[in-house]
Amino acid sequence: MRKYIKRLILLTMIIVSILSLNLLTYADDEQFFIVIDGVPVEFDSVMGYPILTETERTLVPIRIIAENMGYTVDWNQSKNRLI
Repeated sequence: MRKYIKRLILLTMIIVSILSLNLLTYADDEQFFIVIDGVPVEFDSVMGYPILTETERTLVPIRIIAENMGYTVDWNQSKNRLI
């Protein structure tokens, strides 16, 4: 019985994982118009593009926003975190 329950839980987790893969769709950068201090933000493959989820939420890479606001974003390899 326990073996059956474990397999059922594993199968459920696999099905949920597969179904959740389609939740993110990459949006065209032309759909988004972000302006910081009167200057439009340009999205590219290096800095990243906004992502529009199926639940109509927009995820924007924080690095491009922070750098356009004058902040410096860098990776500290020895500590494995942003500085």
